[in-house]
This record gives sequence, structure tokens and C-alpha cells, in this order.
Amino acid sequence: MHGTAKAEEYRRFVDDRNQPDWNNSEQWNEFQWEQALKYSDHSAARYFRMLDRFGDLPDAEELIAASLGDLGFFEFDDEFSEDWTEEDEFGDGAETEGSDEGSDPIVPGDAMFFEASPLYKRARQISLGWCNIEASVLAKEDHMWGLIILLHLGRLLSYLSLSIGDGTFVRAVANIAFGKRSLSQINTILGELQTKSQECPKYAGMFNLVSEHLLETHDMLILHVEECRRHNEDDEVA
Repeated sequence: MHGTAKAEEYRRFVDDRNQPDWNNSEQWNEFQWEQALKYSDHSAARYFRMLDRFGDLPDAEELIAASLGDLGFFEFDDEFSEDWTEEDEFGDGAETEGSDEGSDPIVPGDAMFFEASPLYKRARQISLGWCNIEASVLAKEDHMWGLIILLHLGRLLSYLSLSIGDGTFVRAVANIAFGKRSLSQINTILGELQTKSQECPKYAGMFNLVSEHLLETHDMLILHVEECRRHNEDDEVA
């Protein structure tokens, strides 16, 4: 019965009348951003349910994609995609020590400013570390669970990139909304790690270390959201 009620709530919420009008997002207030991202969260929740149900099947990706259709996940301007190539991310010199030497500093207003943020860098390191845990530490029966954690980390990075943005806080209410969604992802991951540590004590030490890093990121994120709010208050006064 509870599952049926949840399904009905989802169907009501994803009604076309609730689908966000992203073309007018520049006029949204914080509440409207929350509603739009809640719609996105419901869509993502449906994806996770189907991943849990069909993830072990050989054609899982095709099956899930065909079943979900257009879920209306949040959209954003693709203003810097033309400058971001696969070689930039996975080239031989990526993430090597001293690779930034001689390059111009990234300053507010740069589309890639978020990548230079200590907050984003920390979250990205945690995500890369989890990739290693997924590949070399987790038992085979825990790989699907580990993948779900990785998906939450991916959403964390996505939300963070949009919350930090180019560092100008021109749309502070959006920065706040995406920052709050980032906090939600961290809290979800922390809960999953705690539960798994109780179920599988062999992971406890390692997961405690990951949790410590996540909590430090959480504290940094709180400060970031507070900064966004200050910018929003300044905009309202102006």
C-alpha cells in the first residue's frame, strides 16, 4: 500500500502542469527553484528504482531508457561545452602534478571557475577515491550498491558545478537551490555508508574515513550556501 501511495504521488507530481518552464528560470525565486528541483528529484528517484529492479539484466540501460522517456531533469545553458573536449578531461596530462604551471589563473566570470573551487576539488577527489573503492575493494555482491553511491556522487558534483558556477553569483537563488541539493546528496551518501558499515563491519574503517571527508565537504558547503545568501540579500537591497 505504501509503495502504491508513493507511485501515485509521483504520477501527480510529474503531471505536465508541474513540469518546470526552464526558459523562464531567470525569473524564479528560491521556492520556484526548489519546486523545479523537486520535480527533478522525483524523476531521479524513478531512475534509481528501475536501476535497482533491472540493473542486473544484460540490456538494463536500454530497458531503463525506453521505460523512462523524457523525465524532465533540470536543464542548464550549455555555454561552455564547445570549449570542453574529451581530451581536456582524459588527456595524458590530466590531473598530473604541476599541470597548472604557466596557465592563467581562473577568476570569477570564467565558465570553468567551479573547477578551481576548493569545495568542488574536494568533492571530486572523494568521487575519484570512490571509483577506486568500487573497482578494487567492494565485494562482487556490493558492486551495485557501490554504483548507486557513485551515482549520488555524480549528482553531487553536478549540483556543485551549478551552485558554484562562474563565481559571480548573478543568479544567487539558483546557487542556493543547487547548494541545498548538494547537501542533500552528501546526507544521503553518509546515511548509506553508515548503514552499510553496520551490515558489513569489514568496511567500517574505510567508510568512516570517507565519511570524515564528506563531513568536511559538508561544512565547506554550508559556508558556500551562506555566502550565496549574502549575495542574494545584497541583490535584493540593490
